[in-house]
Formats: sequence, structure tokens, C-alpha cells
Amino acid sequence: MILAQTAHQPSFPVINHNIGTGQYMLAPIKAPARDFITLYRPFTWGFFLGDDLGLSWMWWGLTLGLFYSFFLVFMLVSRNLFWLSFWAGFILIFSPYFQFWALHKTEIAVHWAGAFVAAAYLLAARKRWIIWCAGIFLGWSIGGMALDNIYPPIAVTVGWLLPFAGAAWCWERRKVLPWNECRLDRAGALGLALAIVGISLGAFFRESQEFIHLIQNTTYPGRRFSAGGGFPLWAFFSHDFLAETCNHPGSWLGNICEDASFIFVSPAVWCLLLVLLIQYRRWFDSWSLILAIYVAGAMIYTYVGFPDWLAHLTFFGMSTVNRTQMGLGLADLLMLVAALSNSRLRESLNFNTRWIGLLLWIALLVACGFWFKSQWPHLNLFWLVVGVGLQAILACLWWSKNSRNWGMALLALVSFSYTVNFNPLVRGGAEYLFKNPLSAKILALDRADQNVHPWVVMGDNGISNLPRMIGVKSLGGYHGYPDLELWKSFDPAGKDYSTYNQCGYIIFEASDSMEAQFTSPSPGLVMVNIDPASPVFDKIGVRFFIAVGQPTIQVFAKSDVFNEVFRRADKAIFERKHQAE
Repeated sequence: MILAQTAHQPSFPVINHNIGTGQYMLAPIKAPARDFITLYRPFTWGFFLGDDLGLSWMWWGLTLGLFYSFFLVFMLVSRNLFWLSFWAGFILIFSPYFQFWALHKTEIAVHWAGAFVAAAYLLAARKRWIIWCAGIFLGWSIGGMALDNIYPPIAVTVGWLLPFAGAAWCWERRKVLPWNECRLDRAGALGLALAIVGISLGAFFRESQEFIHLIQNTTYPGRRFSAGGGFPLWAFFSHDFLAETCNHPGSWLGNICEDASFIFVSPAVWCLLLVLLIQYRRWFDSWSLILAIYVAGAMIYTYVGFPDWLAHLTFFGMSTVNRTQMGLGLADLLMLVAALSNSRLRESLNFNTRWIGLLLWIALLVACGFWFKSQWPHLNLFWLVVGVGLQAILACLWWSKNSRNWGMALLALVSFSYTVNFNPLVRGGAEYLFKNPLSAKILALDRADQNVHPWVVMGDNGISNLPRMIGVKSLGGYHGYPDLELWKSFDPAGKDYSTYNQCGYIIFEASDSMEAQFTSPSPGLVMVNIDPASPVFDKIGVRFFIAVGQPTIQVFAKSDVFNEVFRRADKAIFERKHQAE
């Protein structure tokens, strides 16, 4: 969708006319446009300077932005322990969740970190100009959480972490925060932050209300409501056992993105704290106690479910059980950093406490490991043992007097080794999209056609997005909301309205039916089965078809309606004969 914006003429439109009958580009997808909302989408700014620079800017902006923003968060949590914060930030970047999702929706986490840091400075700074700057940055960060990569299922669950993390930080700093200084400035800066958020959201909703209403009335995701529950708890510690190394026979949750989660370590902290609670009759870490409320709520929603009224009240009904992992992973690492930097906790440890806590943690992992293996037999026993052994070594290093940084460095090294091969480095990727033989032929034909007629890709999902990415009009590919004007041509009576009334990928498949037959194998996926010789395409003005796969190519080759103008491997371009004439 982003490259479709750069290739459009003129570039960066609010309505992109290369997608169906025209797609609104401010919601719900992330794309740069000549609109104020782009101020909240900093990771797309590079595209105003070129495609390759834009891709590099976005990837490295997300990577370094995630690292540095959470490095600052961890510095605040750990009271300026540099190496502990550094390794924690590194662990987060190379966590299975962010890497296996290819940094998808990372913008939400980066803006969350910005909001946390800004709120901390607003409360702790003693200079008026810093307080007011913190207020401005707080407003921009919260606005960015909502408007950068618009995705409520993650934004809601991660957003709820902010007040709990803020409360934990304030409680830890309650004796040193300058509560009685610059009260009016702090109140004014907070008011300014809220005003920035309110004005920005108000302007966005006013500008986008027609399309928001359209999305809200879709079968997916607009009318989707989830009270939670039913997500497999046995998969919680999957990456503690480095399970993706055994993933060749198939994923345990459907694909590697859905498998993506974190190497969870905070239960090791909890095992230790429970031993200390029994030993000293007191709780030694407020961060773990306060964030436990958030974690308990998120896990109850994910694995058990909320009553409908509670899901509505907390907005968790806008989320789904497979989208709470980002919030849980961030809370997990926050609790670890807080515990490792807690001097009272560390001074209370003795030999017996460490070993009892370690044995509890290992026993929990072993039990969960065999539970996981019983549900997903492809888990190799070797990797289960390696994962448990690694956690034992980490716990020993973390709770020793002088080796906590080495423990964090080891976890960073393991995370890096486990995930680094998933996202290869590419140079000149955008250039290849335009200069490969298929794209070159598409562009030559489209220039000769003066960019008048829309194209259709049949037989493939990925290639369906290619024409728009290189500036050519097309009907299929991803649609951020249902193109009802387009579907009126295929379904005048609206009998399949409930099927195509959703956001998602549109895939055209060649069949022998002159009338479109709509199916939706899964939410967010609409299949349109139709004969490419159907007069519907002629009515819409489609001139060129891209056929992918030999079965689809044969459908075109057997028809006397088309001329083949290009073929390479399993991809071919066909032109309607009467339009060619």
C-alpha cells in the first residue's frame, strides 16, 4: 500500500485511484499521504525521498526506534543501569515476536515507549521548558499509538499496559518525585498533551467518518467482537524451548507469524519472589506486583475470556486472543529489568532462596515443555532440554552478585541466533520491483494504454498487489475496506454482500462461470471465482490479465477471447482481443 502511494500520479494521494475504484489511504492501513496524519507516521517519511530510501528508513527506523525507545524506558526502570538497559533493548529487537512478524505493528510499541518516557519526564523534570516539551511529546506519542499503524486489537492491549507501568514507576519514585514543584506547569503540559490527542483524533474522525462508518459495518473486522478465551495455553512457553527450530513439519498455530511470541522469563522472577514472600513475609518488588494485575487481566482475557460487559467496558472486545502477545511480552521484559535492578531484592537473596526459586522455575518449564510436546509432537526433545538448560543458566547468572549483565548478554545472543535468519538484508529491493521482466512488460503495456484500463491478476495473492505498487490500476490485492462500488458490477443483486463486505485480500480465480462466485475461506480473504471472458470485465474496462500458474494460464490459452502478449515461467499476460483492436 505504501509503494502504491509513491507510484501513483500524483504521488501520495488521499484517494488512490490505482486500487479498485479508488481507496481511501488514511485508514485503516499505514501509508504516507499528503495529509496531517502523516505527522504521526514518522516511519513513512523516507518515502517522500524515494522508494529504496523509504524502505530503508522504515525498516531501520523501526529497528533502531524500538531499540532506543525501550533503552530509554529500561534506563528509567533500572535507575540508569546502562548495560542492563542496553541488553534488554537488544533482546526486545530480536525477540521472536518482532522478528517473526517482520516488525509488523512495531510502531505501536515505539510510540508506547515514547509516551512512557515523556510522561516520566513530565512528572520528574524540574525545568519548565523540559516539562512543556515532555507534554508535547506525550501528546504526539499517544496520537501516534492511535494513528500511525491503526490496529485496535494490539493498540488496546498494549495501551492498557501504559497506566500500569506508569503507576509502578511512580510508586517506585514516590519519595523523590518533585510533587510540589511546578504544579501548574505539569498540569498545563498534561492538558496540552490531552489537547493534542483530542484535536488530532477529532480531525481524523471528522475527515475519515465516511470510511470509518463503512469499516465499522463490515463483517470483518468492523462487527467483530471478541470476549476472549480459547487460546491454547500450552503454547505459552513455546519459544523458551526454541520450538521454531523444529518448525519444518508445520507450525503449531498455523504459520510462523501466528507462532510468534516471546521467550518469557518473568515467571523466574515470580518464583523467586514467592520464595522470598514465604521467607520474609513481605513482597520485594512493586513492579512485578503492579504489572501482575495487567498480566493477569490480559491472560484471563486470552485463555479464559471476559464477560461481554467487561470486554465492552475495557475495549478488549476490539482485540482478539491472538493479538495480546505484544503487551504480555513488553510487561515480561519490564518485570525482568525491574527485578534485576532492585537492590532490596538482590540483597535479600541467599543460597537457599536462589536454589529453591530456580527449582520451582525449572519444574514449571519441564511440565509446560512436556505439555507442549504432547500437543505438538514435532518439538524435538533435544531442544526442550536445551531450552530448559538455558533458562537455568540465565537464572543462575541473573541472581548471582555480579553476573546479571552477562545473563542479559547471553539471552540477547540466543535471541539473535534464534531469529536473525528470518529477515534477510536486501539492497535495491524497490528497484527490482520495477525492473524485473514481468513488471517491465506491465509498465510498457500500461504506458501504451495511457494508464486507462485496470488490470486483473488471476491465480495468485502476492502478485495481486504488484500492479498498484508500480503505478498500474488493478482490481485485486489488499483492500483496506470493501469496495462496494466495484462489487456492484459483479453482484448487482447484492446476494453475496455478506461475503465480500470485509477488509482483506481480494483474489480472482479463473473458473467456467460467467457470473462471479464469492467465497471467504477465512476472515480477511475473499475469493472471486469467475471466467476471465465474462462480460463483467468488459463492462468495467479490464483490458489486461496477469495469469499465474499453469492451470490458470491454460484457461486463458484455450479461450478465443485473449491474445497472449507475454510469458515467463508460470506467469503470463493476456489481452482481450476486441480491446486490442
